[in-house]
Amino acid sequence: MTVRKINPAELSLLKKLEKKCFSSNYFNEKQLEEMYVNERYSFWGVWDSGKMSGYLIILDSVDVYEIIKVGVDEQCRGKGLGEQLIKRAFETIEVDMMLEVRRSNTSARRLYEKLGFREIGVRKGYYEDTGEDALILVLGK
Repeated sequence: MTVRKINPAELSLLKKLEKKCFSSNYFNEKQLEEMYVNERYSFWGVWDSGKMSGYLIILDSVDVYEIIKVGVDEQCRGKGLGEQLIKRAFETIEVDMMLEVRRSNTSARRLYEKLGFREIGVRKGYYEDTGEDALILVLGK
């Protein structure tokens, strides 16, 4: 398993994986391209058996890094790929990391808890596709 930043030639792989992982609320190609060229965003990928099996998009929001998206191919879930992505990215930053997660996403919440994230708030009706609340989590440096 290899975790590293995604290079420009690999962006097409991320686009395919994004749509596969998030069929109802994925970033379109233009959005991903605009984020990729913005220096405040970092794109990390994890390769398992030679193929990109997961990715992480984070945003430098000055005093905190925000996890924008974590996606792992359905066939590769349960192998710790998401955990490795977050750990590797967290090693490279010097401030806290935060994210929003669906209240119903118990598998992601377990992962974030395992990594040391703690809940600091709730965003009511945050997810447009379902109106579901998001829990705000933070991992301190």
